[in-house]
Amino acid sequence: MSMKMKNMVAALFLIGFGLIYGYHSAHLPTRTLPNSPDPSFFPWLLTVILLFLSSVLLFQSLKQPSPKTEKKNKFKLSEPAAGLTVFFAYIIILPWFGFLLVSIPFFVSMLIIYGERRKSWWIIFSLGIPLFLFILFQYFFQIPLPRAELFQ
Repeated sequence: MSMKMKNMVAALFLIGFGLIYGYHSAHLPTRTLPNSPDPSFFPWLLTVILLFLSSVLLFQSLKQPSPKTEKKNKFKLSEPAAGLTVFFAYIIILPWFGFLLVSIPFFVSMLIIYGERRKSWWIIFSLGIPLFLFILFQYFFQIPLPRAELFQ
């Protein structure tokens, strides 16, 4: 099976899964606490993101060249293995050093593992993404992220 066909099948499966997940999210109960999002808020957010990304994958697979012009790419197991190792290390040390302090080297290492060579992107993404997530969860969702236990 060509990569184009695999992407189309995956996109259709994910769109179907997103629709089923969204249907079940619609039947969640209404808000129980004042000044808090409904229990269905995050499932709906996940549904919208999943359907959007799946639609993008489907559109891109339709725009891919025919299988005759596809190049054979070798799958490298080292990148996903290194990414998972860094992720598990991140999860383990997160409670001791806190979200902001651990996320910066985590994002730098993930960018390096997956081939980003521009150091300016390392700085922008490794500082921008954790700060954005911290502000989003801390101030908009009012969900505290892990703080550094070693420094308290």
